[in-house]
Amino acid sequence: MKKNLLAILLAGLFIAAAHGVCFGANLIKNGNFETITPDMTPSGWKLTPARNTEFDYSFDSGDKISGSRSLKVSVQNPIGFVTLSPENKADAPEPGEKYELVLWIKAENLDYSQTMVTPAVRLDFRPTRTRPMTMIDLITDMESNAGWQELSLQVTAPNDAQRFVFDIILTQGTVWIDDISLTKIE
Repeated sequence: MKKNLLAILLAGLFIAAAHGVCFGANLIKNGNFETITPDMTPSGWKLTPARNTEFDYSFDSGDKISGSRSLKVSVQNPIGFVTLSPENKADAPEPGEKYELVLWIKAENLDYSQTMVTPAVRLDFRPTRTRPMTMIDLITDMESNAGWQELSLQVTAPNDAQRFVFDIILTQGTVWIDDISLTKIE
């Protein structure tokens, strides 16, 4: 009995270690929005509104994927948009390596901005940018009003990649976001 238990524990440790080697650590800090600053903003994130954009945000403890909350952002005016982006730079990418971005998102009444801004999730590199830019169009790649959906994209870092550029553009409507991760995959 003790040998079987030890074998099960060792197998579990091996699987956990292999998962860490294959998928790497999450390069996005506070992608689950569990940490909040004293002024009630998501720690490590900034919400940047376009000029004359009316929006609000909150933390929704009743509608989430995991943890204790999700981030909820509502853009009221049809010409406005808000950009959600990490404040802190992620670790530098390894040139030529493949990365996967995964996030959970839920949207209600999401629509294009009347100024033709597309609600999207974007991942790129600097100094060289990927062509075409790696992005998820939130209108065409997900179904609005359909509940939580897991979205992902994969991209290979250019040979001179020095940093990641990641943001989420939110337009008219309400969006909940949770469990954002960016990992190196092998």
